Order: sequence, then C-alpha cells, then structure tokens
Amino acid sequence: MLLGALMLTGLAGAVEVTSDDGDTTLTLEGYYRLRVHHFSGLYDPSSERWRDESGTGRYSTQRLQLRPSINFSDRATFFMQAEAFNNTLMGDNEDLSSTAVFAGNGGNIGVDGQPGENFVVQRAWTKFSTPAGTVLVGRMASHWGMGLLANDGNGFRNTWGEAYGGSTFDRIMFATKPLAITQAAFGVGNADLPLIFAVGIDRLVEDPLTQYYGTRCNPSDPDDGCEDEADNDWTEDRDPSDRRDNWWTDNDDDVWQMAYVLAYRGEDLDWGGHSTDFTLGGLAFNRHQRETDSSVWVLDAHTKFRQRWIYVESEGYAIVGESRAIALPDYGETDPLAKKVNIWGAAARTGYLTPALDITLEAGLASGDDQYTDANFTGRPFQADYNVGLILYEEIMARVSRYQWGDAADGLWSRGGVYNSKYLFPQVRYQLIPGWNLHAAFLVAAPHKPDGAVIAKDEDSESAILGWEVDAALKIDFQEQMRFSLEGAYGQVTDRVPNEVWGLAADDQMWTVQSRIAYEF
Repeated sequence: MLLGALMLTGLAGAVEVTSDDGDTTLTLEGYYRLRVHHFSGLYDPSSERWRDESGTGRYSTQRLQLRPSINFSDRATFFMQAEAFNNTLMGDNEDLSSTAVFAGNGGNIGVDGQPGENFVVQRAWTKFSTPAGTVLVGRMASHWGMGLLANDGNGFRNTWGEAYGGSTFDRIMFATKPLAITQAAFGVGNADLPLIFAVGIDRLVEDPLTQYYGTRCNPSDPDDGCEDEADNDWTEDRDPSDRRDNWWTDNDDDVWQMAYVLAYRGEDLDWGGHSTDFTLGGLAFNRHQRETDSSVWVLDAHTKFRQRWIYVESEGYAIVGESRAIALPDYGETDPLAKKVNIWGAAARTGYLTPALDITLEAGLASGDDQYTDANFTGRPFQADYNVGLILYEEIMARVSRYQWGDAADGLWSRGGVYNSKYLFPQVRYQLIPGWNLHAAFLVAAPHKPDGAVIAKDEDSESAILGWEVDAALKIDFQEQMRFSLEGAYGQVTDRVPNEVWGLAADDQMWTVQSRIAYEF
C-alpha cells in the first residue's frame, strides 16, 4: 500500500503527495467555483414566450472539478478528471421537500431544468513512455491552439465567462520527437529540437440510439402527398434494450477518426538576444462512418509568437468532405441527406503585452450556411468554451439558435460559440496592483451568410451588423489560490436577430452583471 509511507507538500496551484522512495507521486489539481448571473433586458415580459415574467433573471451555478494524477518515476502516469455539482443551480432542492418553504437539502438541477449526476468521472487516461516516444490511452481532454475547435474547457483560461463542457475523446495516441529517433538510429538530426509528431485513433460513436434516415415528404407542400407531420417522421429513436444482440459486431454505424499532429513548440528560445516563444503546427482529423457514407477531413493550423512585448497568435481551420449523417431535409434532391461539407473559420490576435498593461486586437470568423436545405453544408460555430464576450454570443445567439432549430437539429445550436459571423474584439488589461487587474473590451459582429432563421437576410434587415457590446471586469487573485471576478456587459442587438421569435426586449438593449469566487488548487 502506498498510504502510510507518504509525505504531503503544498504546492502553488496543486497538492502533491510523494512516497518515501520518491518513485510515486500523487498530485491533485482542480477548483471549486461559484458563479452568480444577473440579466436585465434579455427578454420582453409581454411576449408569449416570457409572459408574466419580470424581464430580469438571476441564478447561480457551482462546480467542483478534481484532476488527480499518479506519476511513477516519470515513466507512467494515470490521470483522471471528475466533477461534482457540474454547473448545478445553487438553491434548487429538486423537489426533495414537498413543502418548499421548509426545504434545506440542495439538489443537482442544471440551468436546463434537468437533474444531473452528483459525481461524474468525465475523463480517465494513462500516459507511459517507450524508447520511441510517449503513448496515451483512454478518455481524455483534447485541446489545440486557441481552442476554436478542440477546447479542453479546464480552468479559467477565458477572460470572459466560464468554460462549461470541453472536448473529450476516447483516444489512443503515440507522440514522439522524430529527430530524436533519426539521431538515435542514424546519427542524423537534432534531438533537442522541439518538433513533435503524433498519430492517434479516436473512437467517437459505437452505435447511435437515434438514427435519422431522411425526409420522405414536405408536409407544408399540399401537392407533396403528406397528410400530416407523422408521414414526415423518418427517425428511429431507440433505447439500449432495442439493440440487437450482435450490435457490437456491426461496424458500419461506428464513427471513428484518425488524428495527425506535427508541431514545433519552442519556449524560451534565444532569438536576437531575447527570450522568445514560438509555436507553429498543424492538426488533421479524418472522420469516417460507413453507414452514412461519411468521410470528412478537419484541418487546423496554429501559430503563436511572443517576444518581449510583442504578441501574435492565430488559428485557422477547414472541414471538408461528404456525409449523409447531417439530419437536415433537402426537398429538392432525390437523396435528401447527401451533403458536401465545406466549413471554415479563423481567429487572430495581436497585441502589446507587459506585466502592467495589455492591449490586444482580436478578429475572427465562423462560416455560416445561408441555405441549410441544399446539398452544401457550410456552417459551424466555434467550440462553445471559446468565449468572445458575455452577451451577444454567450446569451443571445445561444438562445436564438436553440429556439429556432429545436431539439431535432441540436447540432446547429451555437451553445455560446461564435456563430455564422465575423467579429472585431479589442481588449485592454491594466494592473492596478499585483493581483488586481481591470479588463475592458468592445465587441462588434456582422453576419457572414444570413440564413433567414437565426439571422435575418439582407433584404429583411436595415442593419449591417448583428450587434455590439461593451465588457468590463475586475479580477483579483488573493491568498495565493483564491480567484475573484466581477464582470459586466452592456449590449445591443439589431433587427438581424428575430426578436418576435424569442421575445427580446422592445429596445433590443440588455445588460448583465456576473461574479465568480473560486478556490483553485
């Protein structure tokens, strides 16, 4: 047993336990945080959707995240990530008491009104060394570049708002320094060069319980032959008991992908007598599902440069291929599911960074789709944990896309990510005293390809932009591991957003004040 022969030491940002012989180390990282939300002007109390509401909204969520790891002599490490009260509403007792006024025990209800698990192991994986490189196996976080597509959702990376989900894959991956191998085998190459190559395979879906087979007819067309909506239902919803005994041998419905990475990651390089960080790399996923004739390439490039006060970073991606897995009708084609996929997006930042003052300018674009019912699929939002501001994307576009597309097309929801638009996002940080920082930002966004549903088309709108917002925050780090944030935003949306559908306030103006207190270890 490891217990009984351990030494406990407190580390900045972690707790570490080491065995007497020094071979085994247990490290615990994570955080507990409480976030309070207050909104005003987000909806119209006279609208059908929000009838009799006050026009304001308040709620608080909490989260405990634990990330333990066990390291054996730097040769093998086991990682785990578990979460309790995962964005659970504070104060909702889940009807545990029939008389609410006398209730005392809290439940585990989320903002969506659905109960969650009290404790969930989200990720577990291992990493071990071989003479040729490092192998990773298990269910693990995936993060690349700025986080536009693959974002682990951990910690407090975002200046604005919170990360709620993160990208998780069941993955087997091998990573190595190729020049170290060529040097060992042939005496050629620089083993110290920070060039990394990785290849992996991800298992994404074994057997979908919901299977969508297409649209048989259009009930809105009287000449199409549909009697009612039931005639148009070509979806098979199953539960695990409906699976055949040999479901696990059916590989046609499996979704999997190959992953390839080549990246140069230089830190503290001596360039021109100055310490320099430089990263340049590419990521490629090739995703397949035979049953739906899906073969899609995801290509992503990332670069980052930091020297003295100069900072530049960018990420760009393209998703191309073919698929019959996208559950969108195409009434004008003989095969309603056949889609050509051509999605792309990018974001870039440049700035002046010093310990006392940061000035950065960010610009980005997430491609949209102005005709979801044709044979081309071109729209996808950024990963939802890449936060740009507090209101326009995080609240407005998230709600509108969800209400417009409904549960049947939840893959089209933005969930708070940048959606079908291009944006400018200048930001400033000023250090009042060490540990106390003021942040300010201005966001303005314009449509990319208005779809007429979530974003009004040009002929139906008088504005060229979606809206704008001003963000401000005070962030304080104290007692080494305590994190406090007070954030606020005021914004305005234009007639590009369909107010009548989801009941925006009549003047289209809204504001929010949010606060976070966290213990990070």
